[in-house]
Amino acid sequence: MQPILDPINRRAALARLAGGAALAVSATSRGAIDDDGKRPPARIFAFTFDRMGATPQPISGIVSIDPEDGTWTKVAPTSYTRPRASPDGRLVLCFRMAVPPDDGLYLCDSDGGEPPRKLAGGQITDYCWSPDGKEILFSERTMVDFKTWRMKPDGTGRVEVPIAENDSVLDWSPDGRWLLTASWRGVEQKSLRAINARAVYLVHPDGTGERRLFEPSPFRPAFRFSPDAKTVVFHRPTVARGGPYRLEMIDVDGKEARTFLGPREHEGPVQAVWSPDGKELAVLYMSDDGQPITVDTIEKLTYHLEIVSADGKRSRRHDVLEGIRFGLGDWR
Repeated sequence: MQPILDPINRRAALARLAGGAALAVSATSRGAIDDDGKRPPARIFAFTFDRMGATPQPISGIVSIDPEDGTWTKVAPTSYTRPRASPDGRLVLCFRMAVPPDDGLYLCDSDGGEPPRKLAGGQITDYCWSPDGKEILFSERTMVDFKTWRMKPDGTGRVEVPIAENDSVLDWSPDGRWLLTASWRGVEQKSLRAINARAVYLVHPDGTGERRLFEPSPFRPAFRFSPDAKTVVFHRPTVARGGPYRLEMIDVDGKEARTFLGPREHEGPVQAVWSPDGKELAVLYMSDDGQPITVDTIEKLTYHLEIVSADGKRSRRHDVLEGIRFGLGDWR
């Protein structure tokens, strides 16, 4: 696993990457336990891919980011996206965008030492880990509905989860009590608007106790439970047809959602993941330079990462290399 951005001279490292410099290799092992029995510091897992027409970058794929100095480390190559790291930070679930049968749900080591190995094929929509890291959940779209499965990380013991057939699982609460699902119930699935107009539900892993967290509303499906399992963070546009975005939180007791971070001039928060202790969030900001977000302008969007305190009062910024698109996974 190699550090990609030099923490000593990060500005120079960005310049080298922009020029496509070769990457050095180190023997660092992200998932290893130190000699004193402690885990290495947690890292932010993210994915990047090149913009259409842009010069290919050596960091395309899944990366881990040091939240303190902004160092990037490659975990999985190009075509692997949407990382979900295990609770101990050793393993990473990801989706491979490829031609069947090579597409699907994969598992890789967070140190990038071995090639990702396939767990399941099909139209995988969402996936997550159990709080103890002993199981994974994933939802797949069939011809008429969705099915959600739970199984061990080695691919054995696969059984169907008894949740609504029109729901896709988004996250599993750290206390193990709740699954968070997005539902297409009552929505025409062939409509593109269905993606941005779903209700969100809480349901126990055995399918009981279901209740709606909030009504159908435009949002993006990047939901995360807080480490204390009391709050869910998500984002949605300030206007019906998209952008600028705001970051919101809602308590699992169903109180009205509240804005945590709003848009700033020409930019807004589009995704967030919690630190393991719940004291900070890694927030991805997207800048549109004042242009409406369309199919033609989406490739021109730029990004940066901010580490924000849970009260929203303090933050520090990490820049994101130009020429790529960017998404967050987990902070483990």
